[in-house]
Amino acid sequence: MLSPFFPMWAGGWEDLVHRASRRAGRPAVEVKDACSTAVLKEGCKLSGNKNGAGVDDGGRLQATGTTFSGNKEHGVTVKDAGSTAVFNEGCMLSENKVAGAYVCDGGHLEATGTTFSGNKSYGVYVTGTDSTAVLKEGCTLSDNKYGAFVKDGGRLEATGPMFSGNTFYGVHVGKGSTAVLKESCTLSENKVAGADVQDGGRLEATGTTFSGNKKDGVYVSGTGSTAVLKEGCTLSDNVAGALVQDGGRLEATGTTFSDNKFNGVYVTGTDSTAVLKEGCTLSDNKYGAFVKDGGRLEATGPMFSGNTFYGVHVGKGSTAVLKESCTLSENKVAGADVQDGGRLEATGTTFSDNKFNGVYVTGTDSTAVLKEGCTLSDNKYGAFVKDGGRLEATGPMFSGNTFYGVHVGKGSTAVLKESCTLSENKVAGADVQDGGRLEATGTTFSGNKKDGVYVSGTGSTAVLKEGCTLSDNVAGALVQDGGRLEATGTTFSGNKVVGVKVSGTGSTAVLEEGCTLSDNVVYGAIVGDGGRLEATGTTFSGTKEVGVYVSGTGSTAVLKEGCKLSGNKNGAGVDDGGRLQATGTTFSGNKVFGVAVKDAGSTAVLKEGCMHHAGAVVGGGGRLEATGTTFSGNKFNGVQVGKDSTAVLTGCTPVGGDGRVWDNGTISAR
Repeated sequence: MLSPFFPMWAGGWEDLVHRASRRAGRPAVEVKDACSTAVLKEGCKLSGNKNGAGVDDGGRLQATGTTFSGNKEHGVTVKDAGSTAVFNEGCMLSENKVAGAYVCDGGHLEATGTTFSGNKSYGVYVTGTDSTAVLKEGCTLSDNKYGAFVKDGGRLEATGPMFSGNTFYGVHVGKGSTAVLKESCTLSENKVAGADVQDGGRLEATGTTFSGNKKDGVYVSGTGSTAVLKEGCTLSDNVAGALVQDGGRLEATGTTFSDNKFNGVYVTGTDSTAVLKEGCTLSDNKYGAFVKDGGRLEATGPMFSGNTFYGVHVGKGSTAVLKESCTLSENKVAGADVQDGGRLEATGTTFSDNKFNGVYVTGTDSTAVLKEGCTLSDNKYGAFVKDGGRLEATGPMFSGNTFYGVHVGKGSTAVLKESCTLSENKVAGADVQDGGRLEATGTTFSGNKKDGVYVSGTGSTAVLKEGCTLSDNVAGALVQDGGRLEATGTTFSGNKVVGVKVSGTGSTAVLEEGCTLSDNVVYGAIVGDGGRLEATGTTFSGTKEVGVYVSGTGSTAVLKEGCKLSGNKNGAGVDDGGRLQATGTTFSGNKVFGVAVKDAGSTAVLKEGCMHHAGAVVGGGGRLEATGTTFSGNKFNGVQVGKDSTAVLTGCTPVGGDGRVWDNGTISAR
């Protein structure tokens, strides 16, 4: 029934409303049961009552141009299934002590062109299963504590409203409730967040703008709480575009997170997850996405670009998984930053044009795993690993970076597996320093401006395994200042100067079975300044000058069983106090000499099983020691010894090979 204190319709009878309400302590307009309707038109005002209007038991209220203000509790209450309040253009619900509109127990509110402002707690409050508020074009919810508050199974549907300037949140979605924000909704300049989803609530938004809020555009907290952002959503000019914590979940498609003061997306806490899909853009924030303390980011297809620090940051105990078609570019520090035990996994992802690093990994247990289809290009460093970090890569391309494709620093490890390519980097394909470790299998280092692999510093190690190729660099591998190279089944070919260069005391290169140093333009291997080369079963061929060149006091090359130096101009050259030791090694088909030893203090020691088909020359005070060595088929002399030089031959057959020994120095044949 209709309240006995008010007629079926009204058009400006405010005084009657006030008097009736004060007498009874009830709503000024009370509409009860399914047969009752109240129609309030332009100029009606319901103020100073306990509640402006009450609709329950299936009643219906329709209002146009009506003001519900200054009531002790709510402007309007809509209660019970079948009860409906419809607000049309020009309605105002303001300065009520609790809520502008209160919808509960299955009630239904519809509003168009209505303002809910300045209410002490809520613009619209929706609670209880099947309770619904539908807010359409032209609605404004501003300067309340909460613009809209939905809990305990309530539902909010909004198309086009403005939720702005509220003390806490534009929209709050609580336990078991849902808010659906459609095209042209705006949540801006709220003092905490545009939207707040907690305690298992659900927010769905399409074409909605969350901007200029004092903290977060969207805040999602608690297990089961979910925000789903669809095409056309924008989160900008907040502190964080979206903050997900304590088990909350964010899903976004076609959404822009830009120009936020800190993070586009911030994910923190165990089981907190953000899933970013095709068409998402995170740009011009301090961090595109920031994941820490057990949070998880999953991304397929987003763009992380132009952020002040990192496109993606992964911190303590957290994981970021980047799948096909993700791009991290033009960020001011790094595309991705992995620290403090965080983990990054990427497949089919591009890290390009970042000011410093494509991927930066630092700290014990911090790991980046890069899989097929990843590209790290045109950064200062493709990947930079330091202070205990770890990089694992299968199939990526590291190319065109200003310094190195991969840098491995102090206490860190990079593992490059099948089909990795490090090419056309401006300094080196891979750089290992300060005790770092590189392990590579089936990896190509080619076309780098200086070195394929550069290893420097005590404790720094590069281990190259089966199927690695280092070609078309200046040096295939450069080892210096105490660094160490270990290679098995690796090809160093077609490099502009040298296949392997070892320089400096304590620097070592160990080449094992199946290594080939071929067609390098000047040298197969250079050992200088106290460096050391050890080779077993290795071929040095096709160089224009020397297959193995050893120069300088303390520099040593040790060639063991199965080594072969052939088709070079000279097989091996030793000068300036260098030392060559060879066992079971063949020097054949070299254009000039098999071994050339020059200068005082320079020594070549050839032991059992060595074979010379291009002879040996000893000059300038050099020394050759040969045991059980064959010098045969040489075009001129098997052994040629110059002034002040010495050759000591023991059990060699035949001395001179073809019977000719040219002697201006000393030959001691035993």
